[in-house]
Amino acid sequence: MVRIRKAVLSDVDSISSLINNPSEKDFLLSFPLEKICANIRDFFVAVEKKKVVGCAALHIYSCNLAELRSLVVHCSRRKQGIGALLAKSTLKEAEKLGLTRIFALTQAVHFFNALDFKEVQKESLPEKVYKDCIYCSKLHNCIEVAMIKLL
Repeated sequence: MVRIRKAVLSDVDSISSLINNPSEKDFLLSFPLEKICANIRDFFVAVEKKKVVGCAALHIYSCNLAELRSLVVHCSRRKQGIGALLAKSTLKEAEKLGLTRIFALTQAVHFFNALDFKEVQKESLPEKVYKDCIYCSKLHNCIEVAMIKLL
């Protein structure tokens, strides 16, 4: 049985293995261990039999805007609803914090549509573009779709 919980520092290596897996390099931005440690409070993990099998982060940009990012499930556990459980945990946390908008940059448009996210132009998210995207090697060749959900 999979359980979703807030991440703790002892999860950093597992989170890093999921996010920085070479098979995910076209779908996720890599995160160095130091950045995962510094942002550990953003992360939720999916745990099964004491093993982390997925993660997602809720990264806050302002009092009313956050990003659902670094959502990944171990390849052996995909298509079993774990990603949706992780996403819903971040959405619940966002609502609890009083956020009004949550966005994601993704190639999994259908997944986020099922969670009531709607497509928007990346330019409508200058907080993301000017904080993170400008440092990405894929800035001018980005294939990710910006999606947002109003809470």
